[in-house]
Amino acid sequence: MIEQITSYIENLFKGAFDGQNLSHKVVFTIVILIVAFWLHYIVTKYLVRHATNAKRFTVVMKSIRQLIWFIAVVCILGIWINAANSVIVVALIIVALVAFSLKNLAMEVVGYFLLMNRRLFKMYDRIEISGHLGDVVKISLLHFKIAERGNYLSTEGATGKIITIPNHVLLEEPIVNYSAASHINWYEVDYNLAIDSDWQTAVAICEKALEDYMKEFLCRYSDEQLRRIKAKIALFDGKLDYKVHLLIDKDMAVLSCYFPSDYPKASDVKSDLNKRILPLLNAEDSIELVGERIHVEMDS
Repeated sequence: MIEQITSYIENLFKGAFDGQNLSHKVVFTIVILIVAFWLHYIVTKYLVRHATNAKRFTVVMKSIRQLIWFIAVVCILGIWINAANSVIVVALIIVALVAFSLKNLAMEVVGYFLLMNRRLFKMYDRIEISGHLGDVVKISLLHFKIAERGNYLSTEGATGKIITIPNHVLLEEPIVNYSAASHINWYEVDYNLAIDSDWQTAVAICEKALEDYMKEFLCRYSDEQLRRIKAKIALFDGKLDYKVHLLIDKDMAVLSCYFPSDYPKASDVKSDLNKRILPLLNAEDSIELVGERIHVEMDS
């Protein structure tokens, strides 16, 4: 088998470096390259002068450029390799390109079937992949689309952008699904206090605000829905409840309020809790809020 391959390669390039023909082949190769560059220059100059549509110009220019260099490569192969074998080489290149394209297509289809089986996510799930966060709004054979959230915004509000992601990314990138177990996720709001502040009163204020919020939050679900939600959360040793943590960071005390929320409403809930808690903290003379900046979203 190895001898047959070696023999084929020798026959393929037989005469390519024959001393009598080498100079002619070099000259013809240079001429073909010069002609290709010249054609590319002339066509570009003509199209630039007569172009009226930038998008159409780009497509036409790219197609002509590819055609010119394809013909040039075929001609050069015909010079350095005998005609029959040059056709074989070109055919092999085309087959390789087609195989590469089919490989990518196969990966897209595999990713699609993963989605159809709901192994990764389903329509309207909120996911994060390749640095993009958003809600899934379309799933197709070759790609899926998400309505982007967050990005340059300070909250997880919709940016109005639709991002198209090829299905093969599902096989290459980690995926975060914020609604895989349930539509509930946990979030935090933090309040920085001077180290000598009355943190006991501050904790009581936060706990009262969170207790009121939890009553409103749980009322949105029926008993059966709550049972299913709690069962899913219990799989991860979690509880459908709030917590207030007291942390020490350098020269200040940090109250970290930990609470559940429906993932589409998290930013609104954070804002609402800030509006409830901050005025109560500021009203206490024994409590001093500190930090470089405290940002509260207020209704206009």
